[in-house]
Amino acid sequence: MKKLAVIAGGWHYGSQFYEKMISQIVPIDWEIDYFCVGHRLPTHSSTTNEKEECRQYNGNSILKMADKILYEKSLTSTYLEDLGWKFTLEENTHGDLEFFNQWSNHYNIDDYDLFFVTHDDNLILSDNLFVDLLDKKIDLYGLDVETFDSKTRKCSYKVCRNKLEWLFVDHGWNSGRITPRWSFGFYTRKLINILGDRFSQFDDSKLNRKGQFDSPKSHQALNNWNAPSHQFIAFMIDNNLLEDIRYLSNTKRVSKYCIEGERGFISIAVAGGQPHYINSATDMIRDRNII
Repeated sequence: MKKLAVIAGGWHYGSQFYEKMISQIVPIDWEIDYFCVGHRLPTHSSTTNEKEECRQYNGNSILKMADKILYEKSLTSTYLEDLGWKFTLEENTHGDLEFFNQWSNHYNIDDYDLFFVTHDDNLILSDNLFVDLLDKKIDLYGLDVETFDSKTRKCSYKVCRNKLEWLFVDHGWNSGRITPRWSFGFYTRKLINILGDRFSQFDDSKLNRKGQFDSPKSHQALNNWNAPSHQFIAFMIDNNLLEDIRYLSNTKRVSKYCIEGERGFISIAVAGGQPHYINSATDMIRDRNII
């Protein structure tokens, strides 16, 4: 049996996310363990207060209605554990994907063949994510490395047969940009071992929110948290691993499996590289009968 570790960073605590992830169909010959590494408790006042407006929403905006579905319930760590998630609480330090490193302090990486590392503000649209990917039921998108521009870190994509030869599967293609959002991705044990069993993090005080439990209101406030993902893609470039990257869709934040939140909300679209997001997300929600 092969083993998949699902590792979620606990911050927003979308109830729909945690419930739908635990109900994913398990591929043949695979076992799945679910972990949540929280940087604040789901019962913290900041956690519940930040999403109360979503739960009270009564308007007609499709994307705000999606937020309401995502945060329908206020969660507790006990509820997560009853669902099947192993919950731990850690300090909020070093920026994005540090929660993977914190998880690996408690568990043996070599016990797993694959790691699905994800934020918890993602709206899940299907129960077939793992089975479609690991049973090779879908084609993927890959980088056309012949078009790669090292100065801009951009290149085109191409459709690839899924032969499970990849090292990293990101979610949605980002308009030519190859730096991942790090919100919804698969990493093989081989890649994690190549990385030195940890994601590199910057020793930057601006990436440390130890003892802070509010979500910054300014979009720019967390821009420095993108630095580790830029370091990750630089590593992939330097080690000639771009050909080993795949994508589930050719649209930023949107696939038939998931719509990623931005700063906790499906209805927010401020960051660059997503000119088609609002229409694509709205159409996908309607197509998947989420509302």
